[in-house]
Amino acid sequence: MQSRSIKGYGIFLLTFVLLLLILWQLDINALKENLSSLFSGQLFLAFLIYLASYLLRAVRWQFLLGHGISLPSIFHIVALHTVSNNVFPFRSGELTFPYFCKRFHDIPVAISTSTLVSARMADLCSLGPLFLLSLLFLNLALKKFSLIFLVVLILIGVAFTIPYALSILQWILKDLFIGKKITKYLSQAQEQYKSLWHGEKLAGLIILSLAIWTVKFGAFSLIAKKFLTSTTFHLTYWKVVLGSTASELVAALPLQTFAELGMFEAGWTGAFIFMGMARKKAVTLGFSLHLTMLLFSLIIGVPAYAIAFFRRTNRDPIKSGG
Repeated sequence: MQSRSIKGYGIFLLTFVLLLLILWQLDINALKENLSSLFSGQLFLAFLIYLASYLLRAVRWQFLLGHGISLPSIFHIVALHTVSNNVFPFRSGELTFPYFCKRFHDIPVAISTSTLVSARMADLCSLGPLFLLSLLFLNLALKKFSLIFLVVLILIGVAFTIPYALSILQWILKDLFIGKKITKYLSQAQEQYKSLWHGEKLAGLIILSLAIWTVKFGAFSLIAKKFLTSTTFHLTYWKVVLGSTASELVAALPLQTFAELGMFEAGWTGAFIFMGMARKKAVTLGFSLHLTMLLFSLIIGVPAYAIAFFRRTNRDPIKSGG
């Protein structure tokens, strides 16, 4: 209990310190102007594109879990899961995905969790090629970013070896009392991994993941272009991709804050300073974009949570599509 309290205070303190650093670097007048334009026509289009990324995520979950689950139902779970992920610290919002899959469709936790981990691996593997393309389109040196490609290759290797690691874990635990209790869960997870990381499932997983991030970065690009009033810095889609992938990589670090405040801005600011943007403009643009994305996820997620209170549980188990 004490360790949890210490962790909570640590998250609060880190968030507070990073917010102070952000506010110290902000162009307050530009931020006010950005926030006052949140409901403009251009940002409404960005919201629709962002909403399309939710739909693509729902299609991906339906593809991975099996078509016995309806698209509107999985879209509802995506809305619940995404807003939780965007707000809760330490990626604890990820826990809502297996919870709601179990609650609404009686999907075994082992299957939903292994599917979630596979999707996250595919997300990171998709960010690698998009990051590479952004460097190529912007004529930036690839050698400076070789470590990122190495990380992506390691993640791909890990994804393919997870089933074998689970086999070893089952063998180690098979004679232990606690091992006998969790063996069936490990077996379900292993079978789900095997079904997802080969053939059509793997191809579909990667293609849908690339589509999700391409569309999501399209929404980011529209928002950033709306907010950036500078005539000395030419903002393009691929510059936004570079800044966004840097933000996602920083946000994936184990050092977390509330709503990823400060973490997102750190990656974004570093990338845009590297591309020649003034630090104050980079911080203001990144913070404005982050607040807008939080608002978008709340607009979608808060009604989804309200609906969840009245939604009935489907007790018919959904079988994996593998």
